[in-house]
Amino acid sequence: MEAKLIENIVNEHFRDSNKFLVNVKVLPANKIEIFIDSDDKITLDDCVELSQHIEDQLDRDKEDFELMVSSAGITSPILLTRQFKKYIGQKLTVVGKDGGKYIGILKDATEEGITIAQQTLSKVKKGMTAKVKSEEDIHFTKDDYVTAKLFIDIN
Repeated sequence: MEAKLIENIVNEHFRDSNKFLVNVKVLPANKIEIFIDSDDKITLDDCVELSQHIEDQLDRDKEDFELMVSSAGITSPILLTRQFKKYIGQKLTVVGKDGGKYIGILKDATEEGITIAQQTLSKVKKGMTAKVKSEEDIHFTKDDYVTAKLFIDIN
């Protein structure tokens, strides 16, 4: 099974909608993993509908396969410019190719890269809250970072 065939089927299905393909993986034994996203939200029904559409387009008698359709969840890496644009104003964690980990507010996203505003907080004494001391814009081209994900604060 070829990933390009699956990509074409998904893109055709999503034409003229706010949904889009994020990634297709075709693993050994024809295990197909599809990750989708939307400009607003993805529902379980969206995943089921796409799965049924793909099943209708492929012939199991010619080639058997296992199919999994999932949304690109909040813990998944952000891969596409379209996804980044949806998260402008949100806090991201970016791991740079330099090994550094950067946390900041996503300010801009283009085909060339992303810009985050990284804040430095003041030192605090017991019982006080930290205040923003300074803010620095950091620009990453697509070649400058390994992963970018939404920052999830567990505190």
